[in-house]
Amino acid sequence: MNHKFEKDAWSVLAKSAKNFGFVATAQDTDNYARLWSRDSAIASLAVLSHGYQALYPTVKSSILNLLDAIGDGDVFPSNVSFDEDGVRSGQSFGGPVGRTDSPFWWAVTALSYMEVSKDFSNKDAIADAIEEIERRAQAWEFNNKHLMYSPASSNWADEYPVEGYILLNNILRYWMLKKVSRVLLSDTYCEKAEQVLGSIKYHFFGEPAQAQNLFTPAQSQKVDALEGGQRILMSFTPGSTLNHIDTLGWSISMLLGITSESTTKKMVERLRKEVGGTLAPAHWPIIDKDHTLWGAIASNYAYNFKNHPGHFHNGGVWGLTQGYTAAAMNTLFGENHAYMASYERMLESSMEEHSFAEYYSYPDLKPGGVKNLCFSAGSYLIATAAADQGEAFTAIFERQLKVLMAKAVKVAEELAREVVQKSPAKVYRVSGESGCGKTTLAKAIVKEHEAQGKKAVLISQDEYFHLPPRQNHNKRVEDFEWIGLGEVDWKLLNRVIDQVLDSEVTSVEVPEMDWELDTKEWKTMEAEKVDVVVIEGTYVLGEKREGEFGIFFEHTYEDTRENRLARNREVVDDFIQRVLEREHKIISGLREKADLVVSKNYTITQP
Repeated sequence: MNHKFEKDAWSVLAKSAKNFGFVATAQDTDNYARLWSRDSAIASLAVLSHGYQALYPTVKSSILNLLDAIGDGDVFPSNVSFDEDGVRSGQSFGGPVGRTDSPFWWAVTALSYMEVSKDFSNKDAIADAIEEIERRAQAWEFNNKHLMYSPASSNWADEYPVEGYILLNNILRYWMLKKVSRVLLSDTYCEKAEQVLGSIKYHFFGEPAQAQNLFTPAQSQKVDALEGGQRILMSFTPGSTLNHIDTLGWSISMLLGITSESTTKKMVERLRKEVGGTLAPAHWPIIDKDHTLWGAIASNYAYNFKNHPGHFHNGGVWGLTQGYTAAAMNTLFGENHAYMASYERMLESSMEEHSFAEYYSYPDLKPGGVKNLCFSAGSYLIATAAADQGEAFTAIFERQLKVLMAKAVKVAEELAREVVQKSPAKVYRVSGESGCGKTTLAKAIVKEHEAQGKKAVLISQDEYFHLPPRQNHNKRVEDFEWIGLGEVDWKLLNRVIDQVLDSEVTSVEVPEMDWELDTKEWKTMEAEKVDVVVIEGTYVLGEKREGEFGIFFEHTYEDTRENRLARNREVVDDFIQRVLEREHKIISGLREKADLVVSKNYTITQP
């Protein structure tokens, strides 16, 4: 798709490029003519996402000049000033409080620059700085429970009333940890990234995940009562929870692929219901004079009050948030969505008088703040890069595994073609350890039969556990011996298989686990004229019956670690590691019941 404002966006970045790095805007307005850690990072990530090598020197200068400006106590700068000769004349570490997000934006950019440009000349200095950044982040936890606790005014929305455990700040830290663990090959950072991720998913998204509970008993009751997208928290403290929409935090979460399918759907649906599904205001709902937070927002400003209802951080639609939300939607759903089109309409209406505005007021969408802002232009370019899903973009947003999983589908289709051709059957059982690819192959076998004009259905063992997911997990914690074939209701599963293949049966009542509510529901499966049933699950070969065809993946949980993390279904803590080890012992014993084995290099062999 042709994005008609790319040329204009690159022009903004080129004019903001100085010998010391990217300034917030080429206009000499207030403090915008400085090198800001956050603004330069967003501009730099846009440059790197597109592989725009002409601006790589500016990216590098931004990284190194911010690194050189780190202050006493290794405090990271919010912004740095330079004189007309390009000599540093000062630096700021924040206003009333420091900026928690600044070091993480810088670290993500520095690591992305090294990876994309292949310039590792400053690797040691960058690695040392990141070690200190993470040391301070660890201290900001205050309790070693993997979430940072930040004061108000500590991130880009420095005049918005949010404090405590803040989603965006912790997402940025996770992004840094995930990237440094991969780029610098560090198991220590990898382990910490998983711990932070588990706590994010549990507390902010309400997803099943292992984490040390940071909610008070009263808060636990309160958040458990929230439904749908209302359960997604922007922040919380021991005395409060805030579930306002944070579009930047949400969009980066989706771009990084850390939201489950359920959470992603809730985010998209809440944006549609509350804001219309076309605009991405910085925060929502709008805080007006009748809102309980009005006093907090009305008293927090530096030069002049900007957060009037529908303006600035208070419901204003920023190029930053609109661009990153469009990038998330491009990544998840392709370009068939309204956010990019809405951004381009806003740009078109204001390009002559106020191009790449800082924000647009809601609901009239009049441009406000500074124009030709580099992070507005950069965010637009991030969205266009997301449409292409190039190698640099997928690396920056840690989506390489998503690309590999897409390739795995093609491999599974080839395997399925061979299986169906050489081993026709009415019932296939596909077994293996977590993350090995059994679901992908099972779907491919169904697809291959359908291509031949046959009707095939897929059944997942996970729907036939005696207990819903979290209850089953708790049962495992109470009784480790519970783990095994006895967790599954085989009598029910086998009965459903027989009913589905019964030519006189047209529909079957089958279980369906609700991961969000942690309940077992029932639904009707259409079963008329079914030719083939494919069952996938860890233990399904344990109950293989005569005439059924068994397929076994020989991959172990150690081989599939990256795949499991990419699915976002679990966070591997010490207990989950023990579970995987026990499952390995049980599942490896099922190989002898297989008719075919999928080897570790994805070829078919005999058992």
